[in-house]
Amino acid sequence: MATLKKLMTILSKRSVSNEQRAGLVYSWTKGRTTSARDLNAYELTWICKSLEGQKSKLDTNRKRLIASIFGYLEKMNIKDAPIDYVKAVACKASGYNSFNDIPEDRLNSLYNSFVKSQKDLSFTKKMSEDWISTQINCN
Repeated sequence: MATLKKLMTILSKRSVSNEQRAGLVYSWTKGRTTSARDLNAYELTWICKSLEGQKSKLDTNRKRLIASIFGYLEKMNIKDAPIDYVKAVACKASGYNSFNDIPEDRLNSLYNSFVKSQKDLSFTKKMSEDWISTQINCN
């Protein structure tokens, strides 16, 4: 069973301000209250579980993005890129200063973009190789 202290710890780790916290509580309770102290045990448990689940989902999405960027760099013949470089690429692509600040929807869109870029690079490489072999055969 979750406690108010646990909820406050989770929110403080996410750097949620008091105003944001009041807004979140207001939305979670569907307008019943803005104070976390007025939450019942069921609401506390549900909110804590959903916030903890979000963190693991974010971690999974971050790992997927890192893997897709590594794959993209490999297609560009950049081997053995350090993780800091990959995170910097993600930050530059997202417009955020810190890799951990990138929101979930942006992580997903970047992941899809880098996967699509890998497919495009593979296609253009094959197309170029076919064109070169055709030109060699003509000579």
